Amino acid sequence: MSMATHEVEMLTLPEASCLMGVGQRTFHRWASIGRAPAGVKLSPGRRGARRWSKSELLEWIRSGCPDLRDEQPSK
Repeated sequence: MSMATHEVEMLTLPEASCLMGVGQRTFHRWASIGRAPAGVKLSPGRRGARRWSKSELLEWIRSGCPDLRDEQPSK
């Protein structure tokens, strides 16, 4: 039995912001405050490397770039 592998294309901040058509600082701020997908942190620390799933970003764009803060459960 063979298992299909699914490779996920991960984007850097410059690549993700280019895909969105906004500046890097703008996209980083959106992700930091929860307006955009947060991505995956690859290394520790405040300045740790972060990557975004291209398919997740494209789905977010297709759905009209909804503010993800609205989808967070209230505490």
